[in-house]
Amino acid sequence: MSDSLWWLPSLLVFAIAGAIAVFGIAALRRASLRRDAATDSSLLELQRRAGGLLVRTDNRVQESEDELGFAQAQFGDAAVIDYRNAIDTARRRLREAFLLQQRLDDAEPDTVDERRRWNTQIIELCTSADAALAGEDARFRERRSTERNAPQQLLVVQTQLSAAELRADEIRAVSQSLSARFAPSALEALERHIDDASELLVSASGLLEAASLRIQGGGVEPVADVLRSAHDDVTRSGGALGAAELAAARIAAAETASAGLAVQLQGAIAEAREVRDGHVDPAAAIALNLCVDQAGMALAEHARLARSGGVSADPVADLDALRAAIDRLDAATSAARGQQDRLEHARIALGGALVAARSHIAVARDCIGARRGVVGAPARTRLAEAERQLMLAEAESDPVSALDIARRAVRHADDAEALARYDGEIRGA
Repeated sequence: MSDSLWWLPSLLVFAIAGAIAVFGIAALRRASLRRDAATDSSLLELQRRAGGLLVRTDNRVQESEDELGFAQAQFGDAAVIDYRNAIDTARRRLREAFLLQQRLDDAEPDTVDERRRWNTQIIELCTSADAALAGEDARFRERRSTERNAPQQLLVVQTQLSAAELRADEIRAVSQSLSARFAPSALEALERHIDDASELLVSASGLLEAASLRIQGGGVEPVADVLRSAHDDVTRSGGALGAAELAAARIAAAETASAGLAVQLQGAIAEAREVRDGHVDPAAAIALNLCVDQAGMALAEHARLARSGGVSADPVADLDALRAAIDRLDAATSAARGQQDRLEHARIALGGALVAARSHIAVARDCIGARRGVVGAPARTRLAEAERQLMLAEAESDPVSALDIARRAVRHADDAEALARYDGEIRGA
């Protein structure tokens, strides 16, 4: 290459760099244009949706206001209070949405973020207002449907009332039969449930009569609420009648169960007497005998009521008394048997404990005697206490206490031996 073309390589480098820069800038510009186009497309879709909802909600509010007038004329002022509140709420939210739309339409420039945020708020406000109105519209559609079907609904509830009254008569017959056999206290829950059901059935009958008169009159006075109240009373009466049936069943079940518990109590009394008679602890035997006497009284009362034919009986109370007597007697018998077992175990172990105490005392005495000159007072004191505890154990009549005393004697004897050996080692014996 001649010296006159020295600049050619540099020119090629700069040309390539410039081409790369031009292509890069063009690519960035195209990407930016695509992003702007995508942003504009999503924002336009958001605006279209917000505008459509705004128009639809405005129409919905107008339609609901017209519907409110019809509902008020048909059902009265009290029935449309919630509807009126829902319309007021929807109208307030609609005004907020129109204010946001005005900001979007005015001459002042808005950023993309502002336009997106305001359109989103418009959609939310319109959706909320529409939902509030939809709930009330559906409620009144249901009420109108009920009004149209009032004659058919009246027949349905009247049929349900007749079935409930027949069921109530059957339960009253059962109650009357039971009242001839048992005390009034046994039937309190049953009679209370019957009275509750009767009041509800009378209320339902009156409501159905009023509804029938309104339907026959052909006026505009609504009957849906009256029919609904009558249906609710009939349903609640079914619950009260069910409770009455359960109360009657409990009385019959208690009468049967009390006979079985009486047999069980007899066996428990016999078992308790056997434990009482063989018990070596007089105090435990006296406590158990008290429970036996109480159980016997409960059993005697049950037998008396059975002989009297049950006219003054309360099967549930009788059942509770027998169950309580069995529980008390079982607890007392178990406690006495446990005490008896402890005494037997202590009596068996006491012989070995006394032998051990005598043996340990003898070993300690020999140890001290072998080191008589060096053993101090502590070892001799422990030996004297061991001998004293042994005498107490031999004189104790309670085997449990005697066993504890004999074991203390062993411990004192072991301490005396250990102290004697220690004195011997320290003082060179």
